[in-house]
Amino acid sequence: LYAQLVNVASAAGVATLVDAYGAPMRAAATAHPTILKMNRSELAQTFGVRALAIETLAPQVEALRQKLEVENIVITSGGEGILALTGKGAFLARSPAQPAVNAAGAGDAVSGALAWRLSEHVAWPDALRWAAAAGAATVLTARTAECHRADADRILPLTTVDVLTV
Repeated sequence: LYAQLVNVASAAGVATLVDAYGAPMRAAATAHPTILKMNRSELAQTFGVRALAIETLAPQVEALRQKLEVENIVITSGGEGILALTGKGAFLARSPAQPAVNAAGAGDAVSGALAWRLSEHVAWPDALRWAAAAGAATVLTARTAECHRADADRILPLTTVDVLTV
């Protein structure tokens, strides 16, 4: 189903972001969505890609991106940040640690913020700053995937995006 939806959207000229893992993600990847988004454990489970540090993960994800012929792969890694290997470069976004109440849904907030900012045609670093701030803001709430704009706005200026050499 994911591959079919990506194909329909692509045929209509619509960008796609697939946030999944396992067989659905492998199937979706064959349709070449605009963005594949997973967390590190999902990446390992789906494609067997593992590394001790997020920085050492970048070359492996870049090799996967090229092998799958996918324009962009985004990997969330909790407090270590968000790794993005894109057609525009490699980036690592980090927000300051927050007192976590509930991390459930933080990855969904990252996906939503990326889709929002990229749909407004902002550059990847800006989109990733927002995504990292939204993910960090989400862990502050008790409910799943709840994100308060005021929290994201407070975290945003403290969020960094580094350009990586891969």
